[in-house]
Amino acid sequence: MVRQLEKDWEHALAAQTKLKEDYEHYRRAQPRRLSTCELNTIRVLAASGATVTQIADRLAEQGLWPPRQNPRCHPGAIHHLIRRLGIRPGLDDMRNTAHGKLGNDGWWPAALAHQLGMPTATLFGWLQRG
Repeated sequence: MVRQLEKDWEHALAAQTKLKEDYEHYRRAQPRRLSTCELNTIRVLAASGATVTQIADRLAEQGLWPPRQNPRCHPGAIHHLIRRLGIRPGLDDMRNTAHGKLGNDGWWPAALAHQLGMPTATLFGWLQRG
């Protein structure tokens, strides 16, 4: 009886250790959140008309935001972030879409969500539901 309890205890400890290791691996694999300072840097650079490549280069120079422990931000990730935040450097006048021109009263979804102060995902959910 004592040996069985001891075996069960060892298995439980091993499972707990494995769970902790798996969680740490998962946590390390997640991109860290941008600080307010980093977001402000991106906003300032975007407002000054810097391209996404220039923004990525500047962030790399400053040692900011290497997601998933990459040594450098990818311009595509910066572009996605800028759209998600409603910041559109050099693209504010871009009215072309895959379906023709965006009308004068038209909005890009991320820019509209930002203007309304709501999560972009909520707006996209509304668009999908109609």
